[in-house]
Amino acid sequence: MDPLARTHSSESGSVVLSVLVVVVVVTVLAFGLLTNTTAAYRMQASNVRRVQAVLLAEGGAEAAYNLLKTDPSYRQNIGFTATIGSESVTGTISVDGSSYMIESTAAVGSQSHSVSLKAKTIAPPPPPIYGYGLYAGKAVEGTNNNIVKGSDIVSGGPISGFETSPGFAIRPNETSFEFPILDPEEYRGYPAPEVYPGDDSRVIVNGYRFFDGALGNLNMNSVRIESPSGDGVLFINGDLLAKNNLEFSGNITVIVAGDMDCKNSLGGLDKLHLVIGGDIDLKNNMTLTGTVTVGGSFKAKNNTTVTFRAVGDSGVPGYDPTEIAGWSREWVR
Repeated sequence: MDPLARTHSSESGSVVLSVLVVVVVVTVLAFGLLTNTTAAYRMQASNVRRVQAVLLAEGGAEAAYNLLKTDPSYRQNIGFTATIGSESVTGTISVDGSSYMIESTAAVGSQSHSVSLKAKTIAPPPPPIYGYGLYAGKAVEGTNNNIVKGSDIVSGGPISGFETSPGFAIRPNETSFEFPILDPEEYRGYPAPEVYPGDDSRVIVNGYRFFDGALGNLNMNSVRIESPSGDGVLFINGDLLAKNNLEFSGNITVIVAGDMDCKNSLGGLDKLHLVIGGDIDLKNNMTLTGTVTVGGSFKAKNNTTVTFRAVGDSGVPGYDPTEIAGWSREWVR
């Protein structure tokens, strides 16, 4: 064979081999690129569905929050279904006192997402008259060692024989406060308080209770009013009287349409709110954490300490802590 022909044949074979190698390499690269592109597309589509599920779940929670604010029937442990565009979102509302937890779940394709939104009711502020450890409409009168801690002392008349803790003031002759109306008809439908068997000086108050007439007398050595449930509200349509000691146990609100009178030792270890329509006349040793609000005069001879605690959710007259003045909300991440 001609040497030139052999050389040409050898070169042609090399070119064909090179082309085949290039084709194989390009094919492998193209397949890899296609695989990566497909995976990226699938990942992007999955992310899009995940974001859609998040937005739908949040939209469902927002819809449930609006239902809470506008429809009282949803203020309980209940399930809900919300329509967001053409999609449906399901969830639950659970209640814990004045707080509500909204759980909302949405699914888009294989992606599912849940969110939690906590909502809470805001109670209106209590009437200003309850913003003080001691208020008396006519006068506050003491002799020795009498103090109110944590708030001002306010009266529509003179104040004497009392001091406050540092940073607070004694404010006599302030007539801008309106004493609450003590209407027995608002409470008459509640049951009478219970008493311990064989000891009518120990009165049990769980929830709202109504007592028609004077409770105790000046011949009774002591009267003890207890609230084991810690939410007692006692309305006394008369006077509250004890020869020596008036004791209170458990968080309790005591409303007296008449006067309150005892010679020694009034108070207790828990939060107490006293609302007295008439006068209070004490001799010695009153220790109380809460508020004392008196329509008439407050007289205490010696050793009186009132430590102010806000009424909060206590059932004082003229204030309903279950009313809703507004709402707050926060996402639970």
